[in-house]
Amino acid sequence: MTTTTPQEVAEAVRAWCAAWNSRDLKAILGFEATGGGFGFRPLARRDHAALGEAAYLETLQRFFDQMAYQRVELEDLQTSAMGGVGLAWGTYIETFQEKEKPPERARVR
Repeated sequence: MTTTTPQEVAEAVRAWCAAWNSRDLKAILGFEATGGGFGFRPLARRDHAALGEAAYLETLQRFFDQMAYQRVELEDLQTSAMGGVGLAWGTYIETFQEKEKPPERARVR
């Protein structure tokens, strides 16, 4: 059995943010392709595992194609771990603009 530390959980969350900020589709897939879906956007609430990796990759590409810009910045991050299970919670600020729409800002927890 592997042991996960709270620091490793925090590093994973920061890497997830970096993947979204750099539009690194392979890294995003690594974090989310087998997920059950939870989040701020309808895209995030889909069952990614049921959708399949190829279809989720296509969905991500369409999402980024419609954005003039999009950025995620951690505001607050708490982590915990026990054994091989890690948990992260907190808030992040997402600033974004869909093409031909006004800029937006969302505080997400």
